[in-house]
Amino acid sequence: MNDTLIFLHLPRTGGTTLRDILSKQYSDKVTFENKTLLDTDQNFNAENKSEKRKHKLIKGHVYFGIHEHITQNCTYFSMMRNPIERVTSLYNYIKNRSKHKDYEYIKNKSITHYIESKRNLFMDNGQTRLLAGRHTSLEVPFRRINEGHLEQAKENIKSHFILVGLTERYDETLLLLQRMLQWKTPTYSIANAAKREKKTKQHAPKIRELIAEYNQLDFLLYDYVSALFDEQIKKYPMVLEELEKFELKNRFAGKFHVGSRIKRKISKWTKY
Repeated sequence: MNDTLIFLHLPRTGGTTLRDILSKQYSDKVTFENKTLLDTDQNFNAENKSEKRKHKLIKGHVYFGIHEHITQNCTYFSMMRNPIERVTSLYNYIKNRSKHKDYEYIKNKSITHYIESKRNLFMDNGQTRLLAGRHTSLEVPFRRINEGHLEQAKENIKSHFILVGLTERYDETLLLLQRMLQWKTPTYSIANAAKREKKTKQHAPKIRELIAEYNQLDFLLYDYVSALFDEQIKKYPMVLEELEKFELKNRFAGKFHVGSRIKRKISKWTKY
């Protein structure tokens, strides 16, 4: 595939690990990384279109639509996660990151309090928001996401994505991408896993119901993506045949990736 590949990283879906995998498939010379969602407008606009011409991979926290500010043909891929798991992971991540803007607010508060505070738009159908586009991602208020935004996200996926993988089927996703994009074997170790005070399955039913209430459209989109994913697996049946062998290989190879990830973090810290 000659198109520029855009990895739209939905927060808390296993994307940091996938970004590490991507760094082994594409050199830094042909890669552009968008660090935070708030950097997107600055990095992708009419004035700097030509700057992205050399890039074969664009990755990071972006919303759908940045391809409109890139001169060459582009195709997207992303990962989705069960909404209850993702929202819980996002809460735990913030609660254990002292530099996050909501850390002081959240550190002594429950997930129920944080969701109902409406401080974080991405606790409210956050995956649908980012896949629907810029306006939905940044400007639609809490609890104002609607069926129209959901249909827009579905249309964007249908028209512009080579694949939306599933965190719960991570290795299958990687093997599909390997087949589609002619990657080297995408072994990995898990990066950026949030500390968990409670496992999601231990949530009280009322908490699970609250998360579901605020993420109904994400559940519908997750079901849509899951059906598309099953269709992709049918087109590449060798993925299931290779899955067990890949998992065994990754248990061994992943140990070596831990060391390389630590070195990368040390290198990053020493710059500052």
